[in-house]
Amino acid sequence: MIDFDMSQKLRDYLTSIETGIGGAVEYAIVADDALKGNDFAYEVGQDNQTVLVTQRAFAPTTPHFEAGFAHEATHGLLYFRKYAQPRHEKALSELEKEYVSNCQTMVQDLVVNKLIEDNGFKVCDDRLVAVMVGETEAHLKGGLIYEKGDFAKDLKLQTMLRVMKRLLYEASLNYPNTNPTDREAILAFLEAHGRTCPQDVTYTETIKTFINGEDLFTKAGYKKAVNEVAALWEISSLVDYA
Repeated sequence: MIDFDMSQKLRDYLTSIETGIGGAVEYAIVADDALKGNDFAYEVGQDNQTVLVTQRAFAPTTPHFEAGFAHEATHGLLYFRKYAQPRHEKALSELEKEYVSNCQTMVQDLVVNKLIEDNGFKVCDDRLVAVMVGETEAHLKGGLIYEKGDFAKDLKLQTMLRVMKRLLYEASLNYPNTNPTDREAILAFLEAHGRTCPQDVTYTETIKTFINGEDLFTKAGYKKAVNEVAALWEISSLVDYA
């Protein structure tokens, strides 16, 4: 296992993941641009027995670090459990790759966040709440636009990113570690977002019918739900999650 000063809770959780994958969880710090604006990411090692978690230079032992690390390691666990992964026959453009990735993330993060919450990691941490407050203020000023590199003007991608935020924030309302202050911030975001982007609410409610109709914690239920979400975003011709 990786060797840095971590809580016993994280150490025990990573040990359980290593047991689950029959391999190792490794760790590396990378440049900010390698993560495309994210704080953490994961990849599967070339030996197909390793989950490598990469991150920007956050201090270990902070709640944000530990939750983020547990989150990405859990994505790796789902990969090794053979949860559906994107399959495509033709090469995708960079924009199409963003569609495919975000479609998967908005469904799989629901599984991952619930799993790490059940193991004592707080999804809705202080850093996320601070981001959420800024997003709420942006909505109150007329709407939040996600600038995604060269795709800042792509309306579908912007909508996907906003809907994913709404979906995951709504789910956080039901997590045991979400406290009253967190709930207040989430509800303020949802109200402001719903007022400025009502079409996003419609997308979110439709996606919830897919995920509520399936057991995402089974491979079959997850596969069906993520492909239904892909159809909603009209990307089924690009990808099959199998």
